[in-house]
Amino acid sequence: MTYEHILTEEKGKVFLMTLNRVRQRNALSSQMWLEMCQALEYFENNDDLWVAVITNNGPSFCAGADIKELATNSWLPPKGYEDWGLGGLIHHYFKKPIIAAVNGMALGGGTEMVLACDLAIASEHSKFGLPEVGIGMVANGGMLRISRQVPIKFAMEMALTGEPITAQTAHEWGLINKVVAEEDLLSTAMAMAERICQNAPLSVRLTKECMYKTMDMNIMYPSAAWEMNEYYTSLNLATEDKIEGNQAFVEKRKPVWKCK
Repeated sequence: MTYEHILTEEKGKVFLMTLNRVRQRNALSSQMWLEMCQALEYFENNDDLWVAVITNNGPSFCAGADIKELATNSWLPPKGYEDWGLGGLIHHYFKKPIIAAVNGMALGGGTEMVLACDLAIASEHSKFGLPEVGIGMVANGGMLRISRQVPIKFAMEMALTGEPITAQTAHEWGLINKVVAEEDLLSTAMAMAERICQNAPLSVRLTKECMYKTMDMNIMYPSAAWEMNEYYTSLNLATEDKIEGNQAFVEKRKPVWKCK
């Protein structure tokens, strides 16, 4: 599909989506929001695509919502995707892994989208912030996720002061996985995506879902968390890929995944 504000490309089993509303610092207009939802829906429903990478053109990953549209009450969720949240990421669960490759400023909704991704890599000059309180708003989604991904005092600092943090600080706090030179950003993100694609896709998806569902549960055995863990383990044991993976290990060859 051809879009106005984003670019998409399929690189083997990896779906690359590039935010491309450069003059507006990749701020999400209603149209760009719709396009992201459509592209992510295509990714999720395409059996040949196993991992997505979201990156940007220009000096900003995403400046959040389009404030001009917000001010005129013309910034509205796309029809058919009303429950997906900002950029199609904030409220919607994707079974496949999504990696954020951040190059530059990620503010407000930009940081919230990074928080919604499963993994994140940033260039050295990138910054992250939740400045909503400074314009009389709250970080929708950011409030919930930031305190689950970094220690609470750091989370409060970001959410209550509105001050952005550097990529190095974000890495130290555990907000992102890696900090790399700008020229290495996309290759690093693609290498991580391709490494995930070497693994059994259903095992990856079941692992992701189990980790999120048990994130705030008591893990002392026995408990509901262990029941959930055993449930997902049983689902995995019933897959054809489990048999293939074991057989390939014994035969010392690369497995051929069927996604079944």
